[in-house]
Amino acid sequence: VAVYDDITERKQDEEKLLLSRILIDHSNDAIFVIDLQTSRFLDVNQRVCDSLQYSRDELFHMEVKDIEMEISEDFWQEHVTQLKVHGNQLREGTHRRKDGTTFPVEVSLNYIQLSDREYMVAVARDIHERKAAEKALQESEQKYRRFFTSVNNGWAYHRIVTDKKNRPVDYIFLEVNESYEKLTGLKKEDIIGKRVTEILPGIEQDPACWIERFGDVALTGKSVSFENYAEPLKRWYSVSVSCPEKGYFIVVFDEITERKQAEKDLLRTMKDLQDVNAELSQFNYVVAHDLKAPIRAMSNYATFLQEDLTAGVSGETKKYLTRLRQTAIETGRLVEDLLLLAKIGSPKEEAVEIELGDFMEKLIRSMTLSPDIDIHLGSVWPTILSDPLLLRQVFQNLIDNASKYNIASRKRIEIGSLPGKDDGITIFVRDNGIGIDAAYHEQIFGLFERLHSPGEYRGGTGVGLAIVKKSVNLLGGTIRLESTEGKGTTFYVSLPVETTAG
Repeated sequence: VAVYDDITERKQDEEKLLLSRILIDHSNDAIFVIDLQTSRFLDVNQRVCDSLQYSRDELFHMEVKDIEMEISEDFWQEHVTQLKVHGNQLREGTHRRKDGTTFPVEVSLNYIQLSDREYMVAVARDIHERKAAEKALQESEQKYRRFFTSVNNGWAYHRIVTDKKNRPVDYIFLEVNESYEKLTGLKKEDIIGKRVTEILPGIEQDPACWIERFGDVALTGKSVSFENYAEPLKRWYSVSVSCPEKGYFIVVFDEITERKQAEKDLLRTMKDLQDVNAELSQFNYVVAHDLKAPIRAMSNYATFLQEDLTAGVSGETKKYLTRLRQTAIETGRLVEDLLLLAKIGSPKEEAVEIELGDFMEKLIRSMTLSPDIDIHLGSVWPTILSDPLLLRQVFQNLIDNASKYNIASRKRIEIGSLPGKDDGITIFVRDNGIGIDAAYHEQIFGLFERLHSPGEYRGGTGVGLAIVKKSVNLLGGTIRLESTEGKGTTFYVSLPVETTAG
């Protein structure tokens, strides 16, 4: 006799249990079922075995204290009591693997009572990555805090306050560093959480009010940097403002009151120097100008005496008359050079377009040069914007020097151009003259600096290269030379001028 029972419902329940078991075993969290009376494990999922490196059979013979590092008998009893009262708990702990290594976990504890038995279901999640991230964040925050508090610049973090039309009307102090306190005289405990209008009454009426500037940054995100005088604090600051998020802004600043005062003093000193230089130039001009007439008279009288007494004098007397006339002529040249030096750069001429090749040809034609001089002019010259009068003084004196200090049977002067730095130009004047010892390369540009006695090379006043140096400086250029005594000299004039054609 066959007896059939309907077990469909039982089979469905078994399937549900199987599915539950599959879900539990495939969970990313470790799940424990614990007997509260014995603290032994009654069941675990596969994640527990994988994370702790124990088999299920091994775990079924273990207690909570075997894997939970913080668990003691007293702690367990208190833990169970709290769990019964509240029904569940969330805590952090440390689990120990079979090999003795540990890892942090976050455990959700749930209390369950079935019939007369009490159970705990613990769901543990490995949080070592989160802990590592938290530690890194904490270290980063500590580094930031150390940096924030130790820098010499003042730092401040603020939130902007707006009106109903979203216009900035105030800002609130959220954080400041120690340098902020030192630079402003404001104390952190007195300002954090307060509005600037509370701390500095009347700041909104300040013509250079910072509220609007800071508000624009906080609302638009556009960083700004500026220098400003804080009227309420009576100090100058260099300020940079940036927006980390809308509605907030960071201010980094430094006090520059002393620097601004130094700049003011420097400008005053420069003005005083300009006035003194102007007075000296005027003095030089007046003295030199007033000397022209008596020196010209001396020269004329010396000439008259020489002409009238030529037949009646001889020997030393005749030589003295010749030297007297020559000295008067040289003194006259010196006065003319001093007048020219005083005039250079005052007033400054406007820069004009100059075709340098044509300029050099006309300059050479205008000079009275000895027939034993050969001048070779380069074929490639740019057109530049410069001051023609200053250029004339530079190259007229350099050509004159090249011809004057030269004892070669055929004197050779070469003039050409080279590419300069930053789109400028370098012009050289090269000769085969007597050359200059390297020890005197800087000295020769000084006023009245002469390396030879007046009798050796006629016409030199000791002012020509000083005129060249001053003119080159006014043109914004530089001058240098290459020379060896007895082997000629090359002067290089570099001018930072805008070239307009090649």
